[in-house]
Amino acid sequence: EYADGKAEADEKIADAQEKITDARRKVADIDSCEWYIFSRSYNPGYTGFGQDADRMANLASVLPIIFFLVAALVCLTTMTRMVDEQRGNIGTMKALGYSKGAIAMKYLMYAFIAGIFGSILGCSLGMYIFPSVIFNAWNLMYNLPELKFVLQPGLMLLASGLVIGVTMLAAFAAVYKELMEVPSQL
Repeated sequence: EYADGKAEADEKIADAQEKITDARRKVADIDSCEWYIFSRSYNPGYTGFGQDADRMANLASVLPIIFFLVAALVCLTTMTRMVDEQRGNIGTMKALGYSKGAIAMKYLMYAFIAGIFGSILGCSLGMYIFPSVIFNAWNLMYNLPELKFVLQPGLMLLASGLVIGVTMLAAFAAVYKELMEVPSQL
């Protein structure tokens, strides 16, 4: 019984050895493989997000300038119209002996107060509402982490100072032309 079992086991071992030899031959016949290694830059989602971020950065550098120029134009137009409508009042004040500085101060204070309110509104819209709207739009396409707001007082003061300065400059430009005329012409 032992001899029969041993012969049967040896036969199975020989068959297995033959299969292993055939398998090794087949493995040796396989052509060498090529490896393809892709980095993140080959991932369409990753590159699309990067391109979208670059476009948003380009917009972020241009849009504030455009908004600022439009605001300056609106201030200049508004102040010019307001001063033109009050030519009679300016002439009356000049005829009553008010100095040019006192007359100009009325319009400069109006511009200053409008600049303060505009700065407060602009900082709240520009720092909180617009980023939230843009973030929520992007969050529809991408899975982004939670938005965190960082208060930037330096940037807010710089923008507010520029807005107030441009508004007051527009008011001064509008009233200066009228102050150079004589009361009878006004």
